[in-house]
Amino acid sequence: ETIALSADGSQIAFSPDGGGAEVRDLKKKTMRKLTKGGNGRGLAFSPDGKKLFGTFGEFQAVELDVATGGQQRAWSPPGYLFDSQYLASGDLVATGHHGLMIFSGAGGKAKAEVDWIDRMGVAALPDASVICGISSFVGKGRESMDDEIVCFAKKP
Repeated sequence: ETIALSADGSQIAFSPDGGGAEVRDLKKKTMRKLTKGGNGRGLAFSPDGKKLFGTFGEFQAVELDVATGGQQRAWSPPGYLFDSQYLASGDLVATGHHGLMIFSGAGGKAKAEVDWIDRMGVAALPDASVICGISSFVGKGRESMDDEIVCFAKKP
C-alpha cells in the first residue's frame, strides 16, 4: 500500500492492498480507479500532476495518464520498486531490490544505480542536487547495526 500527493495538493493517489491505483480529486471530491489490480508500489505524481507512476504486478513499472487512466509507458525494472519520485527533468528516482536507481524520462534501463541503498525510502530535490535513500550498508561490504539515511549532493 502506498500513497502520493500531487505537487499542488489537489490530488491524492493510493493503492489499497491488491486493489490497483485510485486517484481522488480533493477539490471536486471525486475518485477514479486507474488500474484494476496489482499491488501498486512507489506511487508518484509527475510535477504537473498529469502522470502517475507506480509498479504493478511482477516487476512492471507503469506511467499512467491521470485524466484518462491510459498507459503512457511501461518497462520492467530489475526487481520490485518500493518508492519513487519524479525529478524536474522528467527522470524518475526510485528505490527497490536493486538499490537506488534513476530512470530516464523514456523509462527502461536505469541510467544510474547505487546498489547499497537497500531500503524503501527515497527523497530528492526536484533538480536532483540532493538525493537521499536509506541503507543498512555504510561502506563497501561493511554493514551497520542501524539503518542510515544517506544523501548524495551534486557539487555546485
